[in-house]
Amino acid sequence: MTTNRAWTPEEIEQLIVLREGGATLEGIGLVLGRTMMSIAKRLQRLRKQGRLNEPATSKADQPEPPIAAAEAIPPASSAVPATARRVAQQEAIRQAAIHTPIDTQPLDRIRSLEAENAKLREQLAWAQRAEATERTGGLFTLRASDHHYGDGNHLLSCGRAMQAKVAVLVEQYKPEQIQIIAGDDWIAGRGIYKEQDLDMVTSDVHGQLMVGAVKARELLLALRKVSDAAITWRIMRGNHDYANSVSTVESLFYMMQSLNEDIAAFKVVMHWDSITANLAFEGTYNVLVRHGFGYAKHAPSSPSFIEAVKDEIIAKQRRMQPHEHYRRVLAGHSHWFNIGTERQVGLYWDTTGGLQRNTRIRLGANQRPVGWICYVSLPGQESEILAPIGVQPDDETYWREIADPHLNLANQEDAAASIRQYHAIMKDRGAFGDPENYGVINQGRW
Repeated sequence: MTTNRAWTPEEIEQLIVLREGGATLEGIGLVLGRTMMSIAKRLQRLRKQGRLNEPATSKADQPEPPIAAAEAIPPASSAVPATARRVAQQEAIRQAAIHTPIDTQPLDRIRSLEAENAKLREQLAWAQRAEATERTGGLFTLRASDHHYGDGNHLLSCGRAMQAKVAVLVEQYKPEQIQIIAGDDWIAGRGIYKEQDLDMVTSDVHGQLMVGAVKARELLLALRKVSDAAITWRIMRGNHDYANSVSTVESLFYMMQSLNEDIAAFKVVMHWDSITANLAFEGTYNVLVRHGFGYAKHAPSSPSFIEAVKDEIIAKQRRMQPHEHYRRVLAGHSHWFNIGTERQVGLYWDTTGGLQRNTRIRLGANQRPVGWICYVSLPGQESEILAPIGVQPDDETYWREIADPHLNLANQEDAAASIRQYHAIMKDRGAFGDPENYGVINQGRW
């Protein structure tokens, strides 16, 4: 092949005919004795002039080798042997034909998720296919937090939807024992942040406690409709369970005790700020329950809280047998529903989502997933649990309530109804002395 010579009109016409006939650059080069770089440049010029009409389905539509690849082919007039030139031509064509490398990370992630799903299916298969008597019974644990009753932004419909779903799960698994781990930030509290009173539907903390006690009773009665299992409610304190620095969790504990004394096989236990709970029906599956603190924009738990929990686990496990070591950390506070983050090998972190619409956007926060978490340990599954079950409201309920301009009013009406209900129950039990002398509730002054 020769280079650096002008194209004749005959060669150009022949080039057009060959190209429109579907010839490749390599084929044209063999006919005209031109380099692939020279042919590519001339074709580009003809296209701009509108003289080239390439077929839509011909080989001419195949991606052309870049000019850099064509330049790598030694000209025929050089001293490079013909065999070497053919090898160079073939290599240039091969390189030009290589497509952009495919990003396999999404596929790798899909394969990883499929492996995780296979593991979960394996855990659940025996319970789903076994006899009914083998897949029921055992211990059912509900973890919930950050309800913020008494706050105008409490998500009423979301809470009711999840409560109904938990009742369905209890009816399906028919546990012998039920364990509820909740109470941290059960009410909104007072004096927690500046101008909090503007967000309250009842700034009277005693009124908030009455609402909280009635809501706890509603959950218990919903479970009692589908199960007569013994219920243990483990209550702990969150950062909102204060009234101007005075703890309110003790008052909530005693109100829950007295209000629900008529519910059979129920007891409430107070654990203050930390709970070591066993999720296993047989054997030991210990979890550390902490409310949490701090703020994280890109993770369910703050770095400071994670470090503090690590230190607590190290200190406590020095006095524990290996089979008693913590298997999970159950946290709240961030209102960021998340299950199964394995921060250390064999130690999983689960975070519950709160029931409070966030309106403090000026602080850089945003809406986060709502959700409770249920843990099931069946008979014969010693020191183990099924895969944790996330309970969330449907999307329509969530987004409708997040955007509801009348949510504050709905909470005002609901809180008032709960306080009336509390007084009615206590009045029926004779808890108010000489009720005739004290008038009738909400019908004028006495």
